[in-house]
Amino acid sequence: MRGAWCVVSEKLPLPAPDSRFLIFMEEPVKILVVDDDEVDRMAVRRTLVTAGVKMDLSEANGCAEAIAQLQQQQFDCVFLDYRLPDGDGLSLVQQIRSLGFTVPLVVLTGQGDEQIAVQLMKAGAYDYLSKSKLSVEGLSQTLRNAIRLHKAELAAQEANNLLRESEERYRLVIEAANDGVWDWYCTTDEVYCNDRLLEIIGVERAEFTHTPTALLDLIHPEDLPEIKTVVRNHLLHGEKCEAEFRIMHSSGEYRHCVARGKAQRDARGYPYRMSGIVSDITESRRLDAALKASESRFQRLAETNIVGVILTKLSGEILEANQAFLQMVGYTEQDLKAGKLHWQKMTPPEYAEQNRLVIEQLRTAGSFNYYEKEYIRKDGTRVPILLGAAVVEQSPDTAICFTVDLSDRKRSEAEIISLNRDLARRVNELETLLDVIPLGIAIAQDPKCQYIRVNSAMAKLMGLSSTANASKSAPLEERPTYKVFRQSQEIPASELPMQQAASSGKPVLDVELDLVTKEGTPPVKLLGNAAPLFDEQGQCRGSIGAFVDITERKRIEDQERFLVEASNILAASLDYQTILNNLAQSIVPQLADWCSIHILEADGSIRQVSVAHSALSQVRWLEALACHYPVSSNSTLGVSQVIHTGESVLYPEIDDRLLQNLARDRDHLQSLRQIQMKSALCVPIQARGRTLGAISFVAAESQRVYTNADLIFAEDLGRRAGLAVDNGRLYQEANEIGENLRQAIVILGEQQQQLRVLQRIGNLLNQRLTDVSELLHVIVGAVCDGIPDADFAAIATYNSATDELETSATAGIGKERLLLTEILDPDLGVLRQVFETGKARLIRGRRAQGAGSREEGQGGQGSRAKGAGSREEGQRETRGQGGQGEEENLIPNSEFEFEFSLAPSSLYAVPIASVNGERLGVLVVGNWQNLDAFDPEDQNLMAAVGEQAAIAIGNARLIQALEERKNA
Repeated sequence: MRGAWCVVSEKLPLPAPDSRFLIFMEEPVKILVVDDDEVDRMAVRRTLVTAGVKMDLSEANGCAEAIAQLQQQQFDCVFLDYRLPDGDGLSLVQQIRSLGFTVPLVVLTGQGDEQIAVQLMKAGAYDYLSKSKLSVEGLSQTLRNAIRLHKAELAAQEANNLLRESEERYRLVIEAANDGVWDWYCTTDEVYCNDRLLEIIGVERAEFTHTPTALLDLIHPEDLPEIKTVVRNHLLHGEKCEAEFRIMHSSGEYRHCVARGKAQRDARGYPYRMSGIVSDITESRRLDAALKASESRFQRLAETNIVGVILTKLSGEILEANQAFLQMVGYTEQDLKAGKLHWQKMTPPEYAEQNRLVIEQLRTAGSFNYYEKEYIRKDGTRVPILLGAAVVEQSPDTAICFTVDLSDRKRSEAEIISLNRDLARRVNELETLLDVIPLGIAIAQDPKCQYIRVNSAMAKLMGLSSTANASKSAPLEERPTYKVFRQSQEIPASELPMQQAASSGKPVLDVELDLVTKEGTPPVKLLGNAAPLFDEQGQCRGSIGAFVDITERKRIEDQERFLVEASNILAASLDYQTILNNLAQSIVPQLADWCSIHILEADGSIRQVSVAHSALSQVRWLEALACHYPVSSNSTLGVSQVIHTGESVLYPEIDDRLLQNLARDRDHLQSLRQIQMKSALCVPIQARGRTLGAISFVAAESQRVYTNADLIFAEDLGRRAGLAVDNGRLYQEANEIGENLRQAIVILGEQQQQLRVLQRIGNLLNQRLTDVSELLHVIVGAVCDGIPDADFAAIATYNSATDELETSATAGIGKERLLLTEILDPDLGVLRQVFETGKARLIRGRRAQGAGSREEGQGGQGSRAKGAGSREEGQRETRGQGGQGEEENLIPNSEFEFEFSLAPSSLYAVPIASVNGERLGVLVVGNWQNLDAFDPEDQNLMAAVGEQAAIAIGNARLIQALEERKNA
């Protein structure tokens, strides 16, 4: 091939260096020439020098040497011969591209095979030049175009990398911003949901069916048609996909959300995937703009390399064209066959001179290097192309032209400028977002997280400047002084969320931390989330973290939890003393270091009912102090002030002046100083518009400072305590009223029973009864029914013929035993004494040792049930207080002890005497076991029944006498 190259190079004129090339190539160009012929290599060097190329030229004899030099250094362009000793140009191009080298490759050969040219272009060669038709201008132009295109591709690649990095930052920020993410694969009908979206609907990942139907079923029926319409219009017409709707939480509650999405489409425009986010705007609509889903903000640069091929006359008529060219210029096969395609007519007027030079070069040289121009499409628009041509040897007026659509490249060049401009704007937007977002954002810029940059919100939480290194893993001289705790234990830097995410390569989610920026200050409670950052090779390059200040939320949660516990304490008893003591114990140390509770008494005095401290010795000391210096109801400060005004007081900071105002004397002041109070508040205990007392909260060793929020919470607690105290007092009063009412009902019932007895006996008086025995049996039965303590009753009538008392009627329990006792003995019986004296008597027995087993020895006969337990107490109070009978003890003689062991425990006997003083008998009632039976009311009833019995007996005897006279 050397002869052909030398002939061409000798016949070519040597034009002046191209000024455009000189401007474009300000820096030396590194060129590698791969050719086994030294003469050809020298010819290439001489041609490039003639063209004015500033270059650093290297040479290689074959494929292996060329690969070795490419691996050792970078080149701007490679010229290679198609015929090489250890391979051909096509295999070398393929090998270079397979190794990842993107350097422009220009193939030089003495053969003009079009098939080989197409294969080389497809394999990755930039151009294919025939040595026989090569010119200095053509070679320099090829070099210039190749390098410019290569640099444009590198710039596009760099822009894409920057774009991906920007999108990654946006994605991480959105994930940290607590949005739900969904990803719908249309072909498989599967939906991916991140943990936040599952949290929004309140289900676990294992419980969720990852299909669109599972999500649609949760949407409110009223919102579902609109959602379907929005998605359909987006998929079919490309309309914006954004909608607000309600979705059901697992608790049954509907949550308001905003969803945004975008479909990704294939080359035909069909959607194959749709992704988006769901923002929960129930709690806060202000985060909508900050938490939008990451959208595709830049269009991907086209990297297609479609080659159009035409066979044309030099005069302009296009004879043949492939489909790629027809699509490029917007014509059809019918237009081609109709002769409507003419390349000179398709060329804009400003390219006329260039067309003349190209035709002249084709006629003289047979070919020309690629150059850029434009064609006018059928629709009148222009398409930029890269054009190269060669004359057909058999037909000098016919040429083959290769065209490459540069629209994508031109758009890419314009888009690169726009992307750089957009990228700068996006970076500025991201930095602005990080500065204004109410989340603490931290970014670690190395895998070991030794340097962490934070936004303004995070710097404020940490007490640092926004430019300071916030990493606890930093070198000792740069390390910040804040401390981080979890469950009251300080955690090392390696266990912090960002360090864990960077070391494990996995996200760390929902970690609650306590941040202490200065000793003695309360901690800032944070909810942290962190995720690793990866480079292009998948290696961790750092991490990003998002931290939310949940101090206020945790305070509210603790207060709500305490209110639940306090409510349980307040409802556990109706004894308000116990309630308040338990409440004070629960307040310490969660809400206060000291707690005291005072109650307003009925007489207007103020009494301390409870005091609490974590140390028992301090409690005793404070109780002694309160005993020595009780709260004065005349004081205008502290507890007395709160109880009298019903209004709370808050002392955020307690100074010595306040202690002096509270102190009664010097010793009292010294004692108050010993408490070392830092802050305090006092709230009233109120119910039904009345102030019942006050609760005092005192902060001392904990250094707590009370705020208005604490005051509001304490007032709520005071109201709950007031209800509990009021309920306790009402319950106590209700019990007292109920007891009094019960006793009244018992007494009333007994009196009604007694009235019924008298009424029953009175009814007998209205009857003309002549059977005295029947009459007396009715009377003793009525007495047993009317007196609750009466186990038995009996009437003994006087027989004047025998001058003895005879048992006429008995009723009740154990009446058969009455005959065995000495009670009815005519000489020794107690009834005789009542009959002879005419005075009622209450007689009580005295139990011998072991008499407690009397009930067992009675064969199951026991005392009748009392009507009310309280009556026994009334009997003890009224015993011996002027009942109608005298009281004595049943004390038998020793010889009668056995018989008397069967005697009743209590007896009450009244005489039965007529109005003229005639003694008719004795009425007696008894109880076998109760020594305290028969109270004054029972005795009064017995007296009335005795009078009624006397009248009844007298009436019966009178009626009997009248009937005897009548019969006589």
